[in-house]
Amino acid sequence: MIDPIGRLLIREGLISEAQLIHVVTEQKRNGGTFGDNLRALGYLTEEQVIKILHPIPALPLKVAETGLSEAFLSDLLLKIAYQEAGTFTIKNVTSKLCLAFSVVDELIELLKADQLLLIRSSASYGREAQVFELTQRGRERAQIALKFFLCIHISQNIGIGRHRISVGYRT
Repeated sequence: MIDPIGRLLIREGLISEAQLIHVVTEQKRNGGTFGDNLRALGYLTEEQVIKILHPIPALPLKVAETGLSEAFLSDLLLKIAYQEAGTFTIKNVTSKLCLAFSVVDELIELLKADQLLLIRSSASYGREAQVFELTQRGRERAQIALKFFLCIHISQNIGIGRHRISVGYRT
């Protein structure tokens, strides 16, 4: 039975079925990783193995491309803004979230539409020069997101039973 990576290598024309069987046989006999055996037998170079077995995903340029929900990313942005005393720039949030400028800009527009933040000031006409500020609604949602995070964090670290005892919870 050929595994999915083997099928991919054959489909891409990088190795033949006979070469795949040879690699699997050598791996069973000598051990090592599949990639190590592909290189050792001279079927693929180091670069080819990395490209196939460890592909680098494309940089997401829209919220939908991140694979994360809009609500999750919005809450992250709000929490960062809240911890920055309620004001921030796109550049600041972009570096903290490790997301593309366009993704953060899209999130900001969504949060502005929901009246969770507003433009506080602008030194020039560019978006990167604008300073944004949380509205009262934005602060409240950021506080809720932070409390939710803390509850999850506490229950994971000390266990829910010990947490109930520490806060005086009685069952």
